[in-house]
Amino acid sequence: MLRRFAPTLIAAALATPALAQTTPNDPQSPPESVSTTPGAPTTAAAQPDATPVIDVDRIVVLGFPTYDRDGVPGLSVTEFGQWVSVLFANARQSAPTAGYISAAFAQSDVSKDGVVSTGELAAFLKGG
Repeated sequence: MLRRFAPTLIAAALATPALAQTTPNDPQSPPESVSTTPGAPTTAAAQPDATPVIDVDRIVVLGFPTYDRDGVPGLSVTEFGQWVSVLFANARQSAPTAGYISAAFAQSDVSKDGVVSTGELAAFLKGG
């Protein structure tokens, strides 16, 4: 039931330019041949469609230190909530409710030690 949080957070993270990446749909496809004059073929590199790639580990590595500020390893519920709120704002989504943040934090904190580690957050965002 609570798995719905991860896709929303990933979508919000992708709206953050520093965290989003693009890659061609098919990086293995060869360039297309384009003929501009009969009998004189020219090879031009095809412009592949750019598709966002979700690099969850990169999102976690880049964002975690920004919000983990209390000197305790891992994100507290307050730090987690601040990060989630910024992600939602960057995605131009309405602010998450306290209940949303609390439920997402509880789901992320697999060890139930009161903080979310980088591994727990990455697993949560990956839907694990």
